[in-house]
Amino acid sequence: MASRLAFFLAALLSLGAVTARAGETLDLTEFIAPLPEVGDYKVFVEAGGEWVREEITAIEPVPGGWRIEKRYVDAEGDSLLDFEVVAPGAQAAASYAWGETGETPPFVAELASRARVRALSLPAERAMRVSDRWVNSLFVLAPHRYKLRGHQRLAELGPLETPYASHPEAALVDSRSRVGESFFWFGKAFVNPGYRPTGWADKRRLASWYVEGIGLVGERGVRRSAKRGRVRDVLAYEFWLQEGIVRGVSYPPPSP
Repeated sequence: MASRLAFFLAALLSLGAVTARAGETLDLTEFIAPLPEVGDYKVFVEAGGEWVREEITAIEPVPGGWRIEKRYVDAEGDSLLDFEVVAPGAQAAASYAWGETGETPPFVAELASRARVRALSLPAERAMRVSDRWVNSLFVLAPHRYKLRGHQRLAELGPLETPYASHPEAALVDSRSRVGESFFWFGKAFVNPGYRPTGWADKRRLASWYVEGIGLVGERGVRRSAKRGRVRDVLAYEFWLQEGIVRGVSYPPPSP
């Protein structure tokens, strides 16, 4: 009788926690962008068999958070450097990235893209708007300006089975975004503040799975590049975290 009463009390407490959680904004920093350790690495494998290793090479404090340097290396030895700035409870975004050698798989460029602005606090029952803008001034006389708009939504919080591991709880975040471009005409400043003079626009739809203390463990994404409303390029991908060292601990976690 006592054990049955304890079971019902535990069930009621669990139900109350879920109900309370559903109506509030959740801080998902520990899911989406947990603070790693230098030397941590992850190996992501795409459905087609391509893989890339993400290694943490440096971490430094910045006002309101931290800056993380990552290096991506694929099977051919091609590499890409990415700098991510994390403001806990607010957002995480790539600040700069460049290829060191060769060309990495397309999905790696998506991982390190400036278009990946991730909100770290999400409402449990509605979408969160995200936005960003930046200027690419590699060409001094003709810089390009970009504007990102979109939203993210916590679609699910529950158990997850990946091809390589099982997790009792993971956060599924759905993201949609659009990046528009404008460019500089010498003597005329930036053309068209609506970011449509070139006609180029990139649209992204992502389903990303995150685990507390580990971060990203899998993603399905589609990016469509269009010019003047006509689709010119489509990139669809799916990858999962196969193995790694996270905060000094081996992944996948041992079976219970």
